[in-house]
Amino acid sequence: LLVILVICSLIVTSVILLTPGTEATVHLYTDLYTHTHTHTHTHTLTQSKELLYRTREGNVVKFNVETNDTTVLVPNKTFVSLSFSIYIISKNVLQQPNCFTISLNHSLLPGFYPQKETWILNPPEVRNARLQFAGWGPQGQQLIFIFENNIYYRATVENRSIRLVSTGKEGVIFNGLSDWLYEEEIFQSHIAHWWSPDGARLAYATINDTLVPRMELPIFTGSPYPTGREYHYPKAGEENPVISLYVVNLNGPLHTIEMKRPEDQRIGEYYVTMVKWATSTKLAVNWLNRAQNISILTLCQATTGVCTKKKEEREFPQLHRITPLFSRDGLKMFFTRPIPQGGRGKFFHISMSISQPNTSSDMLLSITSGDWDVTEVLAYNEEEQLIYFLSTEDGPKRRHLYSAGTVGSFNRRCLSCNSDGCGYVSSSFSHDMAYFLLNCRGHSYIYIYSLSHCLFLSFYSSGKKIRHHLKMMKSTLKCGAVLSPITDFELYASAFSERYLGSPKPDRRAYEMTNLAYRASQFVDRKFLIIHPTADEKVHFQHTAKFISKLISEKANYTLQIYPDEGHFIHSEATRQHLSQSLVNFFEECFRLPEYLFEEALEEEKEEEG
Repeated sequence: LLVILVICSLIVTSVILLTPGTEATVHLYTDLYTHTHTHTHTHTLTQSKELLYRTREGNVVKFNVETNDTTVLVPNKTFVSLSFSIYIISKNVLQQPNCFTISLNHSLLPGFYPQKETWILNPPEVRNARLQFAGWGPQGQQLIFIFENNIYYRATVENRSIRLVSTGKEGVIFNGLSDWLYEEEIFQSHIAHWWSPDGARLAYATINDTLVPRMELPIFTGSPYPTGREYHYPKAGEENPVISLYVVNLNGPLHTIEMKRPEDQRIGEYYVTMVKWATSTKLAVNWLNRAQNISILTLCQATTGVCTKKKEEREFPQLHRITPLFSRDGLKMFFTRPIPQGGRGKFFHISMSISQPNTSSDMLLSITSGDWDVTEVLAYNEEEQLIYFLSTEDGPKRRHLYSAGTVGSFNRRCLSCNSDGCGYVSSSFSHDMAYFLLNCRGHSYIYIYSLSHCLFLSFYSSGKKIRHHLKMMKSTLKCGAVLSPITDFELYASAFSERYLGSPKPDRRAYEMTNLAYRASQFVDRKFLIIHPTADEKVHFQHTAKFISKLISEKANYTLQIYPDEGHFIHSEATRQHLSQSLVNFFEECFRLPEYLFEEALEEEKEEEG
C-alpha cells in the first residue's frame, strides 16, 4: 500500500496505488516461492512534485503527483541489454534533458541522449580493479566513485577524475566505505561518506583494520582442493578497527581536515556511530566509547575540525535512535532521549535543543511525552513549525506517522491512523515538505499463531524475561531448531558481544554463563535441529562446530543440516526452499503423535458408541 498525501491545513489528497483484498486467503508452503506476491517498490520524492520509482515491469518511471502523468525514464530493455540492474539517477534529472544512470561496469550511460555515449570511470592509475561504489552528489552531475578503497571525484561527468584520498588498501584501510564491523554492527550500511547539503564538501571515514585479526571462510566447492577467503573480523576482546573522520573541500584546491574527537579520558577506544550534516559547514558526529556506556554527540566545524559537545548519554546508548534532525540554520536540533514518565518507567521522546546567541548553553524543551516511544524522527517543516515522527502511541506492535507543533502547546496529530487496514507504516518527505510518502508495511508487526496447541518460539539475542519463561517451560519444550546460532559470544563480533556482556578480558564470567556448550546436557532428551551455512561470514560455522563437539560428548540428540559455501544471508532460491522444507519436515515429525494414541482414541470412540 502506497499513499501520497499533500500536507496542507484543509485538504488531504491521497492516491492509493495498491489496496489489499478483504477476503481471507489460505497460503500453502508452495505459495511462498511463487511470483504472485506484491512487488516491493523503491520510491524517491524529488523537489519538483515528482515521484521516481521502478515498476513491476522493470521500467524506471517519473510520476507527477499533481497531473498524474507518468514518463518512462529508463525502459527495462536498457537494463537487460546492458546486463545491469542497479540505477542511480542524478539530481539534475528534472532540470536538464539528460538523465544519467550509473552502471557497475565502470562507466556512465546517458538515458536520454539520442546517441549512446559512455564515460569510462577507470582512473589512469587503476588497473583491473573492481568498482566498489559510485554515486551522485547533491548538485547537478557531481559524482564520486571508489576504487581500491580510494575516493575519486568529478564535478561533472565530462570533467577529469580527481583522487581525493590515496591511503586506501583493499581489505585493510577503507576510505568512504565500511569495513565488516561498521557495515554490520555500527553504520549498518556499506557507505561511510556524507555530502554537505550544498555539495561543496565531502565527509568520509577512514577505517583502519591493520591490527584486527583475520578470519578465514573455507570454500569447499569449485576446485579439487578447498580454498579460503580471509577478512578482518574483530571478536570480543580482540583488536578493533581504528576510525578517523575527515572533511575535504571540493571547491578550489583540495583541502582535507580531520574532525577532532572529544578530549575525554573516558572515551579511550571509540566508535563513530553517526555522521550527519547540520548545515553546509557544520556536521553532527556521535562518538561512543568501546564499553558503549558513554555516548557524546558533538557539532563539528568542517573548516577547522573543532568539535563541540552538544549532549552526553551515559545510559545504554541506542545506536539507531541517536540521529538528530536540524533546522536549516543549524540552531535547532531535534533528537530522542529516554525521559521518565512518572512511575511507568522511561520512554524515548523528542527533545528540542535551541542554541542561544552569545552563550555556550542551549535551551532544552521536551516536545512529546507519554507511556510510548518515538521510534524515528523524520522531518521538520520550518514554515509550519511542525516535527514529523513515527511512534508506538497506538500500541507497541504498531507504527503510525504523527506531527507535533514545536511552539505553544506542542499539539500532536496522527496522519496515518485512518489508513484502512494498515497499522505499521514508514514514511519519507519531499525536500520542500509539500508531500510525503506513506508506505504500509503491514497490519501490525508481530503475530502469534497457535498450531495444534504447539507453541513456536522465535527470538533473537537474550533477555531476562524470555530466559525466565523458558526455564519455567523446560519440561514442556520438545523440539527446537536454530539457524546460524551464536553459541559462544566470545567468538562473535566485538561491538555486539561487548555491548551486552562487556569485555571478556579480564572477567569472562558473563561469557561462560551464556556459552551453550556448558548446557549441552540439557539437550539429551530433546529433538534439536541445527542449520548452519559453512561460509557464514557473520556467525561463523565455528560456533556450531564447537557446540556439537560438546553435544557429542554429552551423548545428546541433535540433527545437523549444513549448506556448503552459503553465507549468512542465503541467496540461492533452491537453498531457501530446501531450508523451509527442512524446517517443516522437522516440526511435522517432531509433533506427530504416535500411532498407538490414534488406535486408543478409535477404540474409546467405539466403546462410547457401543
